[in-house]
Amino acid sequence: MKCSHFISLLDEESPLTNQEITALEAHAAACESCSVLLEPGEERDEWDLMTQLPDVNVSESFTNDVMAQIHAINKASTKPKRMRSNMGLIAAGIAFALVVGATSSPAVAQMIKSFFAYGFDNLDRAAEMGFADQVQASATDKGITLSVHQVLPDSPIVYITYQVSKDGQVYDPYLRFEGKRGKQNRLYVTDDQGMVYEARANGGSGGRMGSNDYSTVRVDMPYGLEGKQLTLHMEIQVVGGQDEYASESLNISYNEKVEGHWKVSVPFSFGKSEHAKVHIPLNQSNKSPQGVTLNVNKLVLTPTETILGLSHEMTAEAKQRQIEHKPPFWSQLSRDEYIQYDLNTRRFLWQLLDDAGNVISDTNTSELLLGRWPQGKKLTFRLDYEEYNELSDLTLTFRPADVRQGMVIIKINDHEFKLTSFKTEADPRESGKQNAVLEMDLILKAPDYKFGAWMLANESDLLREHLLVESNRNEVEAHQSLQLAGTARMKYTIRIPDYDPSWEDKKLKLIAPIVTKRYYYGDEAWTFPIEIPPTAVPNTTSNSSK
Repeated sequence: MKCSHFISLLDEESPLTNQEITALEAHAAACESCSVLLEPGEERDEWDLMTQLPDVNVSESFTNDVMAQIHAINKASTKPKRMRSNMGLIAAGIAFALVVGATSSPAVAQMIKSFFAYGFDNLDRAAEMGFADQVQASATDKGITLSVHQVLPDSPIVYITYQVSKDGQVYDPYLRFEGKRGKQNRLYVTDDQGMVYEARANGGSGGRMGSNDYSTVRVDMPYGLEGKQLTLHMEIQVVGGQDEYASESLNISYNEKVEGHWKVSVPFSFGKSEHAKVHIPLNQSNKSPQGVTLNVNKLVLTPTETILGLSHEMTAEAKQRQIEHKPPFWSQLSRDEYIQYDLNTRRFLWQLLDDAGNVISDTNTSELLLGRWPQGKKLTFRLDYEEYNELSDLTLTFRPADVRQGMVIIKINDHEFKLTSFKTEADPRESGKQNAVLEMDLILKAPDYKFGAWMLANESDLLREHLLVESNRNEVEAHQSLQLAGTARMKYTIRIPDYDPSWEDKKLKLIAPIVTKRYYYGDEAWTFPIEIPPTAVPNTTSNSSK
């Protein structure tokens, strides 16, 4: 997968397929530049996410670029719009739409669970508790049926299970909404006053082609709809057809693309989910040896999540330490918005443990999606590490011709860099141009964890900025190595675009202006118990639209 494809998938507004998610994770594991855009687990903690945003003022174009890249973990922020006419699209085929009510009861909990059992344990648990509403809504056109079976509201998100089937078999397991392939496919919400709100599909899980499985999609809503009676509309114009964003290496079969009109509308409200929310004040604080105070303000239970409210402050000394070692060409690099953004990014790995000491939620592991923690059961908070970026003056000086002849070893600040290979290759996009590829093995001494950005310079000029970096760093192995041996080993592949052959025998400088430092606490980790009081189980047997 190319980096441009990786970013385009992150920018995609419709749910990714399982194959696309696998391809994304595989690319992120090998590409240093892209891996920072796919930090796992952080989408589960909106307060923690907000503490990582930069404190600097940046241009509008930079903000738009960054927000597009982290689009997959953002909350919906669309504004209400009036209904637009779709009569021209409806004319493509005769539509049959059915609008029905939604109901839920413990008697259907097991059936509801079966619809949500596609890797979403938090939805599984919410369905078992009765927060999912069973519906029967369908529309048929061109011999293909769109049906919606379950709705699970958790403000400002709604999870729905649906199926696109023909002759009793799944026809299209991965509908795209407002995406590159199907711009006509639309999700939107109306309230009881006729106001229209655009919704956004943001991740999900698909069934299997030709099976009886159901697909699940997460729908992000605008904020402020909690007290309204709402109706969710799925209006589909295109099903089937090849997915142009699927990885070329994946063997995926597709049914023929069919254009028609399918519209399903389901009433719901957030009343039940809002009633079920539990806010527990914690007000715990800890100041680390690095001069960072982490505040754990509260814990919130929703139907599908257990959320911690976090904030942090840095001492003046810690802020000064961040900018102490300025890189070469700093007068030029100080205006680089990406560097300023990285410099103001901080991250904390916290864990939640049950009574037996098992980690049941971990901000560094996407598989541990906790869901709603049972009331009356205790938790323990544990801070495993903190991570932030500092300016770095690390500079590797080498001649390309020397690396071609054999390995070049450079030792700086207890780190070891082995430049093992240097080669050039034709630029596939521009005839007559060459790109260079430098292979490098690194052994980094803790607390330094990675150098994510690299620049190329000579003695007097900055030649290339933000080189493409791919890495084979394994997070689990790096974690264990840093804790046990105090070092992290990894391999970098650095690509230099538009390489000038006249540089072959000249001294070049690889500059890493930002270093990521990670501090593991081990047995000295900050911990505290969280008491979750038992309360009455919310009433989940009423109609969701009431």
